[in-house]
Amino acid sequence: MHGICIIKALTFQNFCLGSGTERVGPGGLRRMKMESHVRSVLIQAIALLRNLAVLSGHRDEMVASQSIRGVVEVMALWGDDQEILLNASRLLSKVSMTPSCQV
Repeated sequence: MHGICIIKALTFQNFCLGSGTERVGPGGLRRMKMESHVRSVLIQAIALLRNLAVLSGHRDEMVASQSIRGVVEVMALWGDDQEILLNASRLLSKVSMTPSCQV
């Protein structure tokens, strides 16, 4: 499965509860738990992509498949989460070594 598929699945707005989600009312605790699980999966998925980006062939494929767009969407949705932003920026720094990104 391409990284873009993983990221797209996790950024689907009805599933991925970004930082602006209201946590008041019935089900609020369940939503907080879901947000925590989604956050954990996002961190692991981005770390996986970062590890794959070490190999130049995978970096090229990430650029070609527009996986980076999904990572940027995650950064926009989770803009107040320092760990997600750190992992995403580390991935972007690896992908930036691709010649097509150095234009």
